[in-house]
Amino acid sequence: MALVGALSPLGKVAHRGSRWALGVTAYSLAGVIASAAVGLAIGFLGQGLPSPVILALAAGASIGTAVAALIGRRVPIPELRRQTDSRWAKRFPAPAAALLWGIDLGLVFSTRITLVGTWILALVALAAGPAFAAVLFASHWVGRALSVWLAPGMMRHAADGPALLEQIDARRADLLRAHAVGLASTAVVTIVWLAHTIGR
Repeated sequence: MALVGALSPLGKVAHRGSRWALGVTAYSLAGVIASAAVGLAIGFLGQGLPSPVILALAAGASIGTAVAALIGRRVPIPELRRQTDSRWAKRFPAPAAALLWGIDLGLVFSTRITLVGTWILALVALAAGPAFAAVLFASHWVGRALSVWLAPGMMRHAADGPALLEQIDARRADLLRAHAVGLASTAVVTIVWLAHTIGR
């Protein structure tokens, strides 16, 4: 969500809407390509691995982390403890900086991971095969990029970006509940998938 503050206010500044649209488009396209490439790579890595075992792990992890999210327990997850580089905004024109942010964040695992569901997505991608895994990660990116597209509609003025981020942070409990619902849905899908795989 940090990029909401960096990219979205431009959509609220007079005569700068086209610049905002160019930047957010570059961000979105770069991210979807990078995410699809990550999914493709994970799908290739999963070829030859026992998919029933991977799906069982994904289902178990989904159930466990959904319960943890509902009771407010943080699950420790492996991640790189870095944010994307905000200095790019000063070094490059806005569209170029946005494109670099899209690539960096689109790589999924190159920066901090907010929610554990990202790793469960990787487990599912291992069992899914390259093509489906690429689509899966590209779809995940589209969901992330939507926050930047929608944020200007939630602000009255360009300066409202920090306040919007504070409001979102204040609703963290609601976000965790939504995350739990997503994880539970993933558990159901993987269990059905596992049953189908075993039954073949």
